[in-house]
Amino acid sequence: MKKGNPVTLDASFLYTPANWADVNAVHGVFDRLRAEDPVHYCSAEGYPNLWHVTKHADIFDVERRTNEFLNEPRLIINTSEQEAKVRAQTGGSLNRIRTLLTYNPPEHMKLRLLTQSWFMPKNLGKLKARVTDSISTSCSVVEKNDGYLDFARDVALEYPLRVIMAVLGVPERDYGLMLRLTQELFGPEDPDTGRKVEEGVDTDKALAQTVSDLFAYFRELTQEKIANPQDDVGTIIANAEVDGAPLDEMAKLGYYIIVATAGHDTTSYSL
Repeated sequence: MKKGNPVTLDASFLYTPANWADVNAVHGVFDRLRAEDPVHYCSAEGYPNLWHVTKHADIFDVERRTNEFLNEPRLIINTSEQEAKVRAQTGGSLNRIRTLLTYNPPEHMKLRLLTQSWFMPKNLGKLKARVTDSISTSCSVVEKNDGYLDFARDVALEYPLRVIMAVLGVPERDYGLMLRLTQELFGPEDPDTGRKVEEGVDTDKALAQTVSDLFAYFRELTQEKIANPQDDVGTIIANAEVDGAPLDEMAKLGYYIIVATAGHDTTSYSL
């Protein structure tokens, strides 16, 4: 059997979302990376040069060495052109929103500790009634539709949303708005979830508007939680202090957004 030329190992295959529809091909790339070049340097045209760490033990080693491996400059892979647009919009940063995911020690832990005590067992017990109510709401969909429902839409998408919004102290009337903005934030290029924009407005500008809307909403919520504090995480964030000084506005906004969006989005898709 005649041997062909060896196939070049190229992690840039993983940079194209459509390629992930071929699960076997994706796993094939990862299998080769782990076997042939587990710490792989990828230089792909149109993208920033990146290292890919693919073995479990190596990933854990990186995770533990937080003083050497930092959370910035980027959290996601974009084209170099997209990165330039983001830098122009943010004044230099590759992150449109500064959340817990982008902070490094010691700031990261200081921010985590602000809300950690609220999630202790004594406080989580207070959520039992809210969780039960959310389950009842989901079950009522089955009753209204003669025993049938779209689980992804009617349960998986809505149930975690109601719980995390209650934790944050977002009024129930705004749950739908939070769901829409979350979907726009995480799926800006998806025709089903991305923001509907006028002709000529690109995805980056639409995404920037979504971020602007989130900032505006949580600025109002901050003022409400300062004026009328409640027993919720939103109140803790609004009134938080770090090292004896009030938490700055952008840190508050990022904190709200990571709780409000990632808090229910990942759970929904897991379900």
